[in-house]
Amino acid sequence: MVGDKLLRPNMAAAKLGLAVRTFYREISLGNIPRGIQITERAQGWRESVIDQVIADREAGLRSSPGLASERRKPGRPRKLGANIAENAMADHT
Repeated sequence: MVGDKLLRPNMAAAKLGLAVRTFYREISLGNIPRGIQITERAQGWRESVIDQVIADREAGLRSSPGLASERRKPGRPRKLGANIAENAMADHT
């Protein structure tokens, strides 16, 4: 790991094709390893670690950012726009 660059959150997220907020959510879900503490308030990720996350995702070993359906809390299902329009039409007949 000698000579391995440290990437700040915005660079690491960009390399993964994620928004910074999504990048941090993936860390909290355990899909991306936590970074190295550089200073009291700054973190960085070794470029080799980010490259490994990419390789793992390509191989299907780590989950990709969750689909909206996977992140939703259980509860009442959402109504689709078309269903709402159909219901409104049915009420007027």
